Amino acid sequence: LNGKSGKWSDEEKQNAIPIKKIEPKDWSSCAKKLNIENNFVTFLENDEIWYYDVVEGIYKPFGDKFIAKQCQKLIDLCDSHTVYEVINTIRRSTYVPSASLLDSIIINTQDGILDTNTFEVKLHSPEYLSTTKLPFSINNNARNLKLWNHILSIIDTYDINKFMEMLWGLISWNNPKKEFIFKGNANTQKSALVKI
Repeated sequence: LNGKSGKWSDEEKQNAIPIKKIEPKDWSSCAKKLNIENNFVTFLENDEIWYYDVVEGIYKPFGDKFIAKQCQKLIDLCDSHTVYEVINTIRRSTYVPSASLLDSIIINTQDGILDTNTFEVKLHSPEYLSTTKLPFSINNNARNLKLWNHILSIIDTYDINKFMEMLWGLISWNNPKKEFIFKGNANTQKSALVKI
């Protein structure tokens, strides 16, 4: 009860409402609940768990810490063994090769995912495996498909994130301190890319 106003604060109201917690022996229902309400990927190579941050629209590391924190909220008298079982249950059901997340060719921008084939901006979604978000928005009214198709004919699709980061760096920095070298066979339009 707030001493000044004599009313309950929102935090006090939340704490006053009894929340039915999961029993420790029922850790499998906790794992199921977390898997339904969240999105996780676990790397086949090293068992590292990443979780999808809905607010930022990217996958983040330390999924095991995220799961442990959620377990503490959901499980009555939560102990280390129960958390271990929940983490491993989620881990075993979410395996992917690390390259599918870490070497993703998804172009994640502030306002959505840019489809490099159609140049359509799609809503952020956990189905698009991405760990970074480029610091700019896409202007839907300024579509120059001819330019983008030309750029994609010069560089490989899997290098588009590097190109976008380079482009953003050149646009946003007052005094860039990076040098870019385009290396490749002769007559592959490296000079055209520099002019763009």
